[in-house]
Amino acid sequence: MSATLPPLTTALRAALGARLDAALQASTLGALAGCAVQSEGLRFTRPTGRPWIRGTLRVGGTVPDTIGPHARLTTVGLWLVDVFTPANTGTADSDTLADAVVLAFPPGLDLALPNAQAADGVLRLTGASRGGAIPDAAGWLMAPCTVSWRTHTTNSI
Repeated sequence: MSATLPPLTTALRAALGARLDAALQASTLGALAGCAVQSEGLRFTRPTGRPWIRGTLRVGGTVPDTIGPHARLTTVGLWLVDVFTPANTGTADSDTLADAVVLAFPPGLDLALPNAQAADGVLRLTGASRGGAIPDAAGWLMAPCTVSWRTHTTNSI
C-alpha cells in the first residue's frame, strides 16, 4: 500500500457519503431532497425545522482470508445513518427518508473506493435496515438506519 493513499476509513466514508448524497438528490423525495448531512468530525449546525442526517462509520474488524506476507484480508463494518426530522409533525418524513436510505444501499451493490484503497478497489454492501422513529431530548425524531459492508485489503507485512 502506498503511503500517499488516504486511510481506508477515509475512502470508506467518501464512497458511502457519495452514495447517500446521490440518493438524497433523487426527485422522488420531493421537498426532502437535499437535506443537510452531518459529516463525522466536522462542525455542523442543525437546520431549524428541516430534516437532517448523521452518518457514523464503524469498522467491525479484519480477518485474514489467506495466509502469508501479502495475505488477503476482509474488513467488515457498519455505517450508522441517523435520520432526524422535527418532532410533533408525525413520522411520514422520517419514514420517507429512512426508507430512501435503505433503498439506496441494496445488498450486493459494489461501490468504488477512491484511489482504489482496497485490494480490489471495491466496497461491497451486505445489507441495510432501519428502525422506527424515536424522539430525542432536543426536539427531533430520530430514525436509525444501519448499512453493513465489507471490503478486502492486502496485508502489508
